[in-house]
Amino acid sequence: MTYATLTVTDTKSRLSFKLRANNWWYYLDIDDDKLYLLSNTCGTCEAIFSQVSNAKLPLAPEELSQQLRLGLKEVTQPIIDTVATILPVGDYIVNLIKVTPKFVPSRKPIGSDSNKRLEYYKGKEIFSTNQEDSFFERFFPLVQSKLLQRPIIDSYKTKIKNGEMPTALALSLVDVRFISGRILAWQLVHFLLDGHHKMMAASELNVPLNILSFLSKTNSFISNNEFFDEVVKLRYT
Repeated sequence: MTYATLTVTDTKSRLSFKLRANNWWYYLDIDDDKLYLLSNTCGTCEAIFSQVSNAKLPLAPEELSQQLRLGLKEVTQPIIDTVATILPVGDYIVNLIKVTPKFVPSRKPIGSDSNKRLEYYKGKEIFSTNQEDSFFERFFPLVQSKLLQRPIIDSYKTKIKNGEMPTALALSLVDVRFISGRILAWQLVHFLLDGHHKMMAASELNVPLNILSFLSKTNSFISNNEFFDEVVKLRYT
């Protein structure tokens, strides 16, 4: 399936990326409140992902959520236009990607000594060139697993077992670091905007799930466009 491109210019979008503390700490915000600490701006430091608050309300409009529950087979312009209203300003690659998620329970944030706990879903390692250089894919929830409802998870498990393929929705970015100037660390990072119960159901069944991913080029942490283009080639075409 050919990917679509999107440019968001509306500064009133619910989600945004913000630099704080003398442009050192990089955050994903919802309605101007801190949602995730993404990183500092050091290109040779480890990536830092730390959830700083929980989103209480679904971001996807109800009509779109219904289509996602049923499962998307293609990405239409009305769907793209609907999601665009909540996204941060910038340029995007849009497509359906497939992942078999594995739930990783709460742990310390990646690359951080903070006491905050973090949980996420990981996909398959995309490639590893040697013992140091590698490319991983991770999905970060907006709400914690303890807030999910077991009957809804089980209903999605039933749907999936019956051959249905519901769709989750994610805001995505690429994070590339040269740790200590020598180790190349790639991550394709997805923030789940809709589909937390679906992800948990797929994780428990160890089966694939479709993700409608809006991959932000403008807000990815990359030193040059070649890294971004390689991710698009590997996961979005």
